[in-house]
Amino acid sequence: MVPEMWTDTRRFSNKDLMKAGVIGNPISHSKSPLIHSYCLKKLNVKAIYNAIHLTSESDLAAFMTVLKSNGWCGVNVTLPYKEAVLPYLDSYDKNVRLIGACNTIVNKSGQLIGHNTDAEGFFYPLRKSRIESVIILGNGGASKAVLYQCAKEGIKTIYLVARNHSRSDATKLRVQQAFNIEIIPIRFDEVVKKMIENTDVIVNTTSVGMQPHDNPFEFIQWVNENCIFYDLIYNPWETKMMKLCKNNGATVLNGAPMLAHQAALAFYYFFGKHAETNDMLAQLNGSIKK
Repeated sequence: MVPEMWTDTRRFSNKDLMKAGVIGNPISHSKSPLIHSYCLKKLNVKAIYNAIHLTSESDLAAFMTVLKSNGWCGVNVTLPYKEAVLPYLDSYDKNVRLIGACNTIVNKSGQLIGHNTDAEGFFYPLRKSRIESVIILGNGGASKAVLYQCAKEGIKTIYLVARNHSRSDATKLRVQQAFNIEIIPIRFDEVVKKMIENTDVIVNTTSVGMQPHDNPFEFIQWVNENCIFYDLIYNPWETKMMKLCKNNGATVLNGAPMLAHQAALAFYYFFGKHAETNDMLAQLNGSIKK
């Protein structure tokens, strides 16, 4: 039996509407329904996009069967399922294979096709910058997409900072072989001042900064005006680390442009219409308390 939570008539009441959404656990915090729904209305697309809470692997397995049915365009995937969905896909893009994670699934005539729009979304606010070196903090799912895109863009020096590199070794090896580059793995306690001062972009892919009591990494004090500090967190809009870097003269970015652009790319996969990244970004900007 299909769980009622996915066929709730209060949420999917019109059978003529195509269905899409975002799956994850937890999911109530997601801004994806806000930005997708705005663009659906603006572009007059007869579809609905909702957050779908899957609390277990068994929920995921059941839902992936539902996703193949008529009426479903596809779903975005957030934590903790970006890697767990891979066995359920009928095929996926080269970037999904190299990254080892999928954040966008399209239902194409009952076949589930996997894409990763996080990688291109990440680089969107950096696309006009000249970057030769980057430090990536953390090696979770988001980090792997960042790592892939940095290598694809031809960035010469890439440091990957993590406590346990075993969880990203396979991705690192695939990306190194695909782009013929060397990715330098280091621990957090090995980051030195000279490294920070000589790096063009520092990307925080960890959760440090989401909570008010989170303290910045000690080496963030060395970030200066020659660096871009890019925090993938967007709520809060400005983390403690962003404020510290800005006070030191650095350019700072949060994760809202990444979320907006990856959503715009996914929107086209789902609905065949081009949504404007700036429209989605404006919705995010207005929805988060500064």
